Amino acid sequence: MPCPKCGSTNLIKIEDKSTILTYVAHTPVYAKKYKCLDCGYEWRPKEEEKT
Repeated sequence: MPCPKCGSTNLIKIEDKSTILTYVAHTPVYAKKYKCLDCGYEWRPKEEEKT
């Protein structure tokens, strides 16, 4: 999956601290998002936004 802004494939998957999915043992489980290491753009894939 390339970066939608610059097309780079130099990406990492990070926690999206703005979206808590659930709690496990009183600890939040966050959604994931991608960050482009070339241009810095961050996004959540469309299929994950629907959940």
